[in-house]
Amino acid sequence: MNVDGFYKQAKNLVDLGQFGDAVIFTPFNYQYGVVYGAEISSTYKQRGFSLFGNFAYVLTRGKNIISQQFTIENDELAYIAQNSIPLDHQSLYTASAGVSYQWTNDEVYADILYGSGLRSGFANSQSEPQYYPINIGYEHAFHLDGSRHDIVKLRFDVLNLLDESYQIRSGTGIGVGAPQYGQRRTLYAGIAYDF
Repeated sequence: MNVDGFYKQAKNLVDLGQFGDAVIFTPFNYQYGVVYGAEISSTYKQRGFSLFGNFAYVLTRGKNIISQQFTIENDELAYIAQNSIPLDHQSLYTASAGVSYQWTNDEVYADILYGSGLRSGFANSQSEPQYYPINIGYEHAFHLDGSRHDIVKLRFDVLNLLDESYQIRSGTGIGVGAPQYGQRRTLYAGIAYDF
C-alpha cells in the first residue's frame, strides 16, 4: 500500500487556459496559489490473479489573476481579485480500480475510472457531473516455436463498455473556451510480436 501527500504554496502560480475557439493553451498567472492533496493506492497479486485500486483527493486555489487579464471577463476578473477560486483542472476526487486474471496463454481484465468532475461556471464555482467509464479486455499469446521467444499476442479491448456519455469540460469557467467530452464506446484490436 502506498500513501502520498503534497502541499504547495506559490506566488505567480502558472495556469494554462484555452481562450477562444482554437484549442491552443495560453499561460496566465494567479498572484497567489495553493495546491494540496493526498493519494492512496494498493495492489495485490497471487498467481494469475491481480487487483489494484487508487484514490486521490486534490484541492487547488488561485487568487488575483495578474497576467493575460484581457482574456477573462471583467466581472470574473474583479471577483478573482478578491476571492480564491478552484483552478479549472481540479477534480476533487479521482479513483480507479481494476482486476485481471492470467492463465497459460490468455489474460482478461476489467477496470473502472471515477472522476468527480472538473470545474465550470462563473469563476470555476461549479463542477461538471461525475463520470465512471468501465473498460474490459482480452489477450491471447501464440507461441510460434513452443518457447518463450517468437510470441504473437492478439488483443481486443472495449473502452467505455456501457457507452457512458460524459462531459469533461462545458466551455465555461476560467481558461476553458470549448466543451470537451469523454471517449464514447470504442473497440480496439491489436497485434504484437515478441522476438
